[in-house]
Amino acid sequence: MQCCSTVPTLVFAVKSVHTSYGRIAYFWLLDMASKVILAVFVLCFYGCLHDAAGQNTILWSVDDRESGNRSYLLGTFHQMGSTWVDSLTKVIEALSDAELAVFESIDPAEDLAASMNRRPSDFSYRDRLKSGDVEWLEEYTANWAVPLEKLRPMELHWKLNQLKARDVCKTSGPEDRFDHFDNYLIYIADSLGIPTVGLETDSMQADMINEKIGENTWGALRRVIHGDVRTLRLGREKRGSCAFARLYMDLKIGDYPLDESCDQTGPVIADRNRAWMEELPDLLRSHRCFVAVGLMHLFYDCGLITALREAGFVVMPVRDLRG
Repeated sequence: MQCCSTVPTLVFAVKSVHTSYGRIAYFWLLDMASKVILAVFVLCFYGCLHDAAGQNTILWSVDDRESGNRSYLLGTFHQMGSTWVDSLTKVIEALSDAELAVFESIDPAEDLAASMNRRPSDFSYRDRLKSGDVEWLEEYTANWAVPLEKLRPMELHWKLNQLKARDVCKTSGPEDRFDHFDNYLIYIADSLGIPTVGLETDSMQADMINEKIGENTWGALRRVIHGDVRTLRLGREKRGSCAFARLYMDLKIGDYPLDESCDQTGPVIADRNRAWMEELPDLLRSHRCFVAVGLMHLFYDCGLITALREAGFVVMPVRDLRG
């Protein structure tokens, strides 16, 4: 498949598949652990983006012929600031017109933090991570709602990647009331009195991340977490790691790889999509919905776009989101 000429080609150098987890791979596949986490933002974009004449949207209309309902499906890059979101006029209009807003989860962050804080403390990271990284991390995370000794390796990597997007890629800034796309949309829905539904709980998400990715150990992720720490300490982009964030912010997504196999993403994307499709069709037939989920859930032959079309819905890209 041809790629946009402005996007560097991502070369996947997979050393082992036993820790592979495609949803969270982020920018460059440094080793097996980076493929595990970092695909959430970039996995297919570098290899699968078409030219600038592609679909270039993150919003899709979903029409049900029988009920006449028109709903909308939004693919989010979770760590985006509210000022940028406000610039997407058609996204805000689609949400405002909805009878029901559907998200991956609507759980308060405090609930997941409370659950994690009930775990026993585990300081084994001190023996497995680089000593300089340990010292920096313990200071950096000192005021987190969940302390470092309560986090599992993949959860720490996930959190550090969110912070890299915000602080290094500048996906949000001090002017933003919210630094999380989905949470801001939930706030808007609540402010407008639009009922909200979660397709799963935060605890379910955490369990899937920890159970389905293979070897979730400090030793396996030592090099990847070292890379996270280095990037955050230096505060600058490394090897094009912010390229996709910029493409997303500029709405230069290109064509979606809808015909490609979902096998390359690992089990979590496909499994979650199948579970969500047990609920979504009925919601879309009975309400005008606004559905916001991570962008990766729209891709591939197991993605929600393909699944909804197979269920009889007409799914079409919505262009000119700032128009």
